[in-house]
Amino acid sequence: MKNLALPIGLIVAGGCGEKGTDETPDAGVLEYPGPEIEAFFDRNVLATVRLDFDQEFLAAEGYDNWEDLLWDRWYHCGPYTNWVPVRFTYEDADGAHPPLEEVAIRFRGGRDRVDAEGDRNGFKVHFFNLLTDGRRRRFSDLNQLNLLSLESDETVMIQCMGYQMLRDFGVPAPRCNHVRVFIDGEYYGLMENAEERDDGRYLRHNFGGTDGALYAANPGCKHTNNATLQYLGPTYLGNDYEITYKIEQGTEKDADAQLVPMLACADPTTTPDDGDFASCIQEWLDLDKWLRLMAAEVVMPSLEAMSGAGRNFYLYFWPDEAAPHGGRFVAYTWDLDHALVRAGCAPDDCDILSAVPDWHFPNPPPPLVDRLRTVFRAEFCAKVQEFYDTIFDAAHVDLLAGVIGDAMVPGGVYAETDPIVSAEAWIDEVEGLRDHIATDRALTLDPQIALYCP
Repeated sequence: MKNLALPIGLIVAGGCGEKGTDETPDAGVLEYPGPEIEAFFDRNVLATVRLDFDQEFLAAEGYDNWEDLLWDRWYHCGPYTNWVPVRFTYEDADGAHPPLEEVAIRFRGGRDRVDAEGDRNGFKVHFFNLLTDGRRRRFSDLNQLNLLSLESDETVMIQCMGYQMLRDFGVPAPRCNHVRVFIDGEYYGLMENAEERDDGRYLRHNFGGTDGALYAANPGCKHTNNATLQYLGPTYLGNDYEITYKIEQGTEKDADAQLVPMLACADPTTTPDDGDFASCIQEWLDLDKWLRLMAAEVVMPSLEAMSGAGRNFYLYFWPDEAAPHGGRFVAYTWDLDHALVRAGCAPDDCDILSAVPDWHFPNPPPPLVDRLRTVFRAEFCAKVQEFYDTIFDAAHVDLLAGVIGDAMVPGGVYAETDPIVSAEAWIDEVEGLRDHIATDRALTLDPQIALYCP
């Protein structure tokens, strides 16, 4: 176990601010408790998180329970000033790490209390937002934790498993594992623990640096247009790009020099010839990674994805001095709570060339995705076959079920019963997920691949 207090000048990893930016704190010491980040996100480890609220604080705020306070302070769109103090304790195979006081917590997600009724709501846990003495504290090199809502996923593994499949296929995706969560001594349940997907530490881990511009595609709130990867005009401002692609890192000037011309290259009006498109788009995209993401998204569809509805993905301009424009775009997705067996498609066989989420129908897939599939069909088909043959395997289900099974089927290692998902429901849903991967999806994929990828 590591518990260090290092002068700020000696710290080169991670960053400050809620989103984990790379700004250096003006003063204070960066505290760095917790296990190494690789151990913290080890999917073979089932750790425990204890969150304890100060009862005197709750009473002073006029509450007799933490849940009412967090719901009364909940709102969906930031900036967030609704943090509540909590004591945070992490327990793993080494035992309980020293508890951290004045940790900040709030409910996460876009559902209000009525919509979340009967489900397990998720949390954002931030390690220095409430500190007032100049400290910039991280835990396991993380500014914050994302403890995900259940979203009625009674397997309690869809997101973690989907992210693992993407990473195994060479597509950037958050690390994710499971933790047992106790609140004020009572068992809250098993939760997926997902890595923040848009901070400096994430970019360094996946891209080796943080110098490129980063755009969030239709992240919600003020950015409401589906990100269909279409050319909307010659400048970022004044052409609806600003309500479609949120600049997480970079400037409007970067968007004018990178994002807009890439989309112009992809547009069938500005670049009507497929040969010209093939030449220019390879200057702008890391084509291998784009085709890998597209292949993964058609084999394991998701309610919200780049290849379908054009939501909840990122575009990172990965700097490369040898590239014609100084770098190339890489796309990566997040929010897989309705993926795999939980995804509804139109057409309902989740056709690998035309399917979109059923709620998005009759709108088509993004034109750029369609054009990449058409112009680079052989390469796309090869990626689909590779993902299907080497990644899309029910062994992923078996692995995670082996890790979390003791927490979901009481009577063995743990005595607690999950308050939301019964053991019987969990077993049934896990079997259904396994059958989906091993049998059901294969019955549609085999003929689709034979038809479209001869």
